[in-house]
Order: sequence, then structure tokens, then C-alpha cells
Amino acid sequence: MGNSSASRRLAIIAAVAAFGMLLPSPANAAISALEPIGAVEPSPSAEPAPSAEPEPSVEPSPSVEPLPSADPEPSAEPEPTAEPSPSDAPEPTEEPESGEAEPESDEAPTPEPPVILEGAAAAAPQPGATVVGGVTVDRISGQDRFDVAVRISEGAFPEGAPIVFLAHGFDFPDALSGAPAAVAHGGPLLLTPSTALPARVESEIVRLAPAKVVILGGEGAVTAAVESRIRALGIAVERVGGADRYVVSRVLASTYFPTAKRAFIATGQNYPDALSGAGVAGRLGAPVILVDGRLTDLDAATRELLTRLGITDATVLGGPGAVSAGIEAGLRSAVPRVDRIGGSDRFAVAEAISKRFMTASDHAFFASGMNFPDALAGAAYAGRLGAPLLLVPQGCPTAGAFVEALDRLSVGRVTIFGGDSVVAPSVEKLRGCSIPSRTESAAQLTKKLLDQMAGLPGRYSITVREHGGMNRSVSIGGSARKEPASVIKLFAAYVVLMRVDQGRISLDTLTRSGVSVGSCLRTMIHISDNLCHADLLALIGNTEINRQLWMSGFRNTFYVGYDGAGNYQSAKKASTDDLAVLLEKLEKGVLLSPSSTSLMKSLMNEQLWRSKIPSGVPAGTRFGNKTGQLWITSGLVEGDAGIVRAPIGTYSVAVLGDQNAANWAIARLSRTVFEHLGDRPIEPATWSSVNLVTTVTANLRNGPGGTVVGTAPTGTRLIADSSNRVWYRVKLNGSWYWVHHTTVATQY
Repeated sequence: MGNSSASRRLAIIAAVAAFGMLLPSPANAAISALEPIGAVEPSPSAEPAPSAEPEPSVEPSPSVEPLPSADPEPSAEPEPTAEPSPSDAPEPTEEPESGEAEPESDEAPTPEPPVILEGAAAAAPQPGATVVGGVTVDRISGQDRFDVAVRISEGAFPEGAPIVFLAHGFDFPDALSGAPAAVAHGGPLLLTPSTALPARVESEIVRLAPAKVVILGGEGAVTAAVESRIRALGIAVERVGGADRYVVSRVLASTYFPTAKRAFIATGQNYPDALSGAGVAGRLGAPVILVDGRLTDLDAATRELLTRLGITDATVLGGPGAVSAGIEAGLRSAVPRVDRIGGSDRFAVAEAISKRFMTASDHAFFASGMNFPDALAGAAYAGRLGAPLLLVPQGCPTAGAFVEALDRLSVGRVTIFGGDSVVAPSVEKLRGCSIPSRTESAAQLTKKLLDQMAGLPGRYSITVREHGGMNRSVSIGGSARKEPASVIKLFAAYVVLMRVDQGRISLDTLTRSGVSVGSCLRTMIHISDNLCHADLLALIGNTEINRQLWMSGFRNTFYVGYDGAGNYQSAKKASTDDLAVLLEKLEKGVLLSPSSTSLMKSLMNEQLWRSKIPSGVPAGTRFGNKTGQLWITSGLVEGDAGIVRAPIGTYSVAVLGDQNAANWAIARLSRTVFEHLGDRPIEPATWSSVNLVTTVTANLRNGPGGTVVGTAPTGTRLIADSSNRVWYRVKLNGSWYWVHHTTVATQY
């Protein structure tokens, strides 16, 4: 590049950020009261000006409150145990840390030849490229993850490709082993939603004109409809499926790396380490084989595969927190030479992989280490060029490793995968900075929330649990038993659906009012109907619900009646810790059966009221939530609990506020959480009062089940404000009517 190492260091090293730390204090429980009939959630309102009167402040004696485990104690009752395989049904999973750096192996690893460019030409820099310290910096971005993958394919394979690998774009396991195969066999890795092939992806497949498309995973991951669409293009399709992610990984290794002598071993419970090694593995003609890194020994199927392939060198990616020492010991008994590449975190592992296997590269690629889609597709591009794929945080690269990598490899061009919301513009400046640890980052978020609460009306408990990435968690008053208002309906839905999974009731079972369980579940969550809530409680019984919640590990949540410990509770209560864990387990698919999980998540995704958590995230963010509001003797109670699925990663957040809490205050707290986890400011979404649309020609009635007084054509926009079981009260042209819940859907 013509610049010395020292000059580049001076050009790109930035100041290290400092942080403050303040630990949380517990919040007191609120006085509870009965909920009124009906469910009315105010539409978002303008935030009031700060009051001149003194505001309630958080108690000054901070203390750390333990969060409940994301895996509560199992129930004594039979519960569904079969978890969907990501190959058959996508299943987000908890991400272990990459682990600490490993000591050098007693056995010296076999020297590797440097990975260099062999016949593949790098594409011209993207429009808008800049030059920083002699390094050309550009970015490949798009409208979404599918578009980014297409753009990467266009850059990597301008003249077409003999083969295309296609993976489900909302889950990672199958694609982790597919990316090295794509590199080794000279094709791109494209992404698709599960049920339909996007037009942009279809056009790219046509342009590439491959001899075949390899679909990764079973029909639960990529449906038969997608396969049929590709066949209709006149292109052969091969599907690599299996009972779970590990089977798919082994089949890919056996099919596409039959002569390999080296293999990379990575956890299938997480994506960063496998992603970092995918390009190098493919370039070396080696598979990435996924294992359950939590096991204490190498599984028999992987051992047999390594023996059958004749693998002589195995490299474990990540520390023992990702792949256990027991698995490493099992590898040593099955493979002549075994080594491990670990690091303090996923970013250090990525740099260690490039340092081990690469000696020079004019081109380097950056992708977010906090999410997987762009790096999945980018691994094929990086591997094709023999270039390193380095994982970076959303906001900045690591100072030391970043500078050393650019200097060591003599990088002249850096390409960033993904838009600004995934990898911030600051990265384009090649600016190094220090990255707070998980504990430090959680402490920073705790302080931000505590400072903010001191200026908000009411008192709040809040729990945040990041489902991947750094696995950050925050609990401020999170174990306090508080009046949850209608947010407690999430627990009612959980226990009801568990009974459905156990076969003790069905969605068609009638409640005492004659409304089916399925219909009551929908209206209870969708519009927060209280009458159906009461019907479902009567069907199961408060004491039985309390017993199940206790045995499932939710020790601070119960309805009026005897709790799981045999103590009589005179008022319903819940905690934000319990709520956040419930939602984390739901999102990970370990709470209920696949069908019940899908139903409960879809009801939350369609939930009508948007003035709290959804008003603190950017427009276009996917989320599901359940809100609540209630007047009690001590003032207004406001609560919300939701799952936020953003480019920065997925997290659950629960907030319970009392003593005249405000919906806009919860929206502010939600925004603070999103901005901290994403390390960037946002413009929150705004929601209108028009929240429903008719899906068929709907009868308009003068009361619940009353006389038809008119009709509303399909596509008519309505405002809903309350309900009576399966009947919704809606406003149209200034007048109020009642419509059946099956004739309308959420639309803002």
C-alpha cells in the first residue's frame, strides 16, 4: 500500500471510550386491584414537558438482583420436549461466548500454506468508496439481508457460477456449514425466507445460470414451494436435509468434502466462530463440522465421519466456552493432529483465525459480529478471494487487533457487508476504539436507565435479556412482585397452550361462555380482552395455573389464590424478570411445541397496542409484545413486555410501572435499550390510531353479536378501542360499530 505500519497506526487509532457504572436497586411492589372490563390502550401521545415539581427518584442504595435462569426448573407434569431442528424448523439458540484464549497445544500444528488469490478477480470498489490512510473503503448494502446477499453474489460472481447454495435467511445453523462448501465449489450463498423465494433472489439465480441449486435444510427451513419455484426455472435442485443442524453439517461435509484431510470443528449453538472460519475452510477445501459444544465428549456420529473422511488435522474454533474440553479430548483420540484457535471474544477469534491461516491479502472484509446474515453470504466472497472476514461490533472495530490486522496483511481495500444499521458509519473511518465487555456494557445500560427513570413520572421495574450477541442482561427491580395489569395474560396463554400440547384440551375446546379456546387466546392477546381472559382462567383454574408457573421456575408470578408453594395470594402479581425469561424461552422455541410457539408468537406480533415498547424502536423493526394498563388506588399502572427482533440482534424486554406511570415513559426506556444495544441513535416509529383493516366484507353491528346495520368492504381501515370476547368495537367515519374478530387484522 506504500504506507508504513507506524503511519497507518497514527492514522487510524482513536481514543478509548470510558464508561460509568452504577448497579440497580430493587423496586417496591405496587398495590393491586381488579381490572376493568374491556381493554382500552391510549394511542401514543405527545410527550409532556418536564414538570417543575420534583419527580420520584430511584432508591439510592443500588444492589444487583439475580435474574432467573433462562432455563427454569422443569415441571413435574409432562411437557413437550421435542425441539424443532433448525433444518426442519428454524430455532434461535442461546449463544455461548467464544471462550478464553487457549494455551498452545503440546503438538505443533501442521504449517498451513498461506491462502492467496488464485484466479479470482476482486470486483471494482462500490460506488461511494472512500480512501482512509491509503486504504480504499467501500460497503455492500441493500434493502434487507436477502438483497445484501444478492449484491455480494453480484460482486463475487459477475460472470455467473456453476452452483448456488440457498439457505434460510432468518436462522444460521444450516448455512454455517454451507458457506465453506460454497467457497470450495465456486458458488455464492444466497438467502431466502422460509416460504417464498424473493423476486430479487430469483433474478440473481437466473443471472448466475448455475447447473444446480443446493438447498440447505429440510422443508421446515426452506419449504417445498421455494424448491418448486427453482425447478420451474429449469434448474436442478438438490436438498441437503437432516434431523437437526448437526446431521445437515455432517451430510454437507461428506458430500462436498469427500477428500478433505483437514476439518474445522465449531459449535452449532452459536454462529461467530464458524462464520470466521468459513472462508478459510472453504479455501483450504476443508469442511466446518458443527457439534453441540456443550457436550462432554465427541459424539459418535462426528467421530465416525472424521474417520471415514480420513481427517488428519482438526482445528477447534473458539474456546472451551464454545466447544468443551471434553470434545477436544475426544478429537485427539480420533484425529492425529488437533489444535484450537480461541480468544477472549468472537472478534479476537476472527482475528486469530486470519493470523493463523493468512500471510497477506490486499482485500479484507468486515461484517457485524452481532448478527449473522451478511457474514454468511460474505464468507463465500471472502473465501473466493482468499481474504479475511473480520467480525466487528456494530459501532467500532477493536483498536489493537484491527490495526495489527491491516498492517500484517498489507490490506489496501476494506469492504463492509451490511448497511449503517448493522455496521455503523464510524467503521468506514477505520477508527479503532475499545469495546466494553458484556458486564461493562450491561452496567452502562443500567446506569442510563436509572438516570432516565429519575426524571420520569411513576416508578418502574425493567428487565432486558439479549438472546444472542453479547448476551447482555439488565435487571432493575426485576424480581419485585408488581401489579402487571394485562401483561400477565402472557402467562395465562403459556399455561393454556401447554395444556393444548399435553392433549388435555384443544384449541376447539369451548370455554364457559361458549367461545373456543383458540378464539379466546386470540382476542386475549390481540386486543387484550378481559372477558376471554376470565374464561380461560376459569377453564384451567387459578391455583392450577399458579402451580404450573411455580414448577416452571416463575416464582414471582401468580394469580389470586394459592401459589405453587401453598401460600394464599390475595392479588395477582408478576415480575419483569419472569416476563423477560418467559419471552426468551418462547423465542428460542423451548417453552412450547413448535405449533404452539408459532401461534403465541404470531398473536404477539399482531397485538394492537403500540404506544410503549414499539414506540421506542425504529420503523420496520420486527417485534411482538403484550401491553397492559390499569387504574389502582395508588395511581395508573402501565406495563409492556416484548421481543424485539432487530438487525442488532434479538432481545426481550419487560417494563412494569406504577404510581402514575406513563406509556410514553416506557417508550423512552425502550428507546434507550435499543440505542444502547445497537450503539447508535434512532428515530423511533410512530403509530396512528387507525389500527385494523377488514380482511373480508365485514358486517357492522350495533352491539356485540347485535343487529347488522351495515357492511365494510375488504380493505376498510378501522380504529379499535375495546372488545367483548370475540367482538371488537371499532370506529368508522365517526361512528362506532361492532365487528367479529375474524373479519379484521392488525394494520397501521
